[in-house]
Amino acid sequence: MKNLLIAGAGGFGREVYDMILEMPEFRMAGFLSDVPTALDDYPEIRAEAEIVGTIADYKFRADEFVVNAIGDVAGRKKVAAILRANGANFVNLIHPTAFVSKFARLGEGVIICRGASVSTSTTLGDFVLVNASAIVGHDAEVGAFSVICPQAFVGGFAKIGAECFLGANVSVSPRKILGRGSQVMANSFVARDTQAEAFITGVPGREF
Repeated sequence: MKNLLIAGAGGFGREVYDMILEMPEFRMAGFLSDVPTALDDYPEIRAEAEIVGTIADYKFRADEFVVNAIGDVAGRKKVAAILRANGANFVNLIHPTAFVSKFARLGEGVIICRGASVSTSTTLGDFVLVNASAIVGHDAEVGAFSVICPQAFVGGFAKIGAECFLGANVSVSPRKILGRGSQVMANSFVARDTQAEAFITGVPGREF
């Protein structure tokens, strides 16, 4: 059993805690948060798991692991850098109901939530987040720190650049390329390649 800390005590951090409760291989060691009051409105969670330190100042023990539970792209990248500098040991957190092909390649600190599917020969970079019921098709690539929101779909052989954000119910056509740092708004459809830092919305998606 691994002692696991959750970095972030916001909404997604609390969702990650729900995941951990269903994963007997982990023992919750507490939250890390720079907001000491983050759990004040959630006494039922505080009764089970406290904030034990800040993200920047916590001193990790050798037997402790951490999951980066910051839900936005920029925040995940910033917190990952701080935790790495402090010597954190990261885990890949994969919910028991998710499907991950044994032929998928996962980087460090990946989170794959309830009901998600990661198909064969897929590559997920460091700290990628695949949220609930999202699908990443065969041979697709998702760059580091990218966030795929619930029920989004990434088609086979698609390439999602680093630090991208795919909103809920987004679809990316097979073999399409989404440039680094792009944002795709909820319910949009990516039907063609985009440049870096594109802002895409609509069906079919229009690039701004």
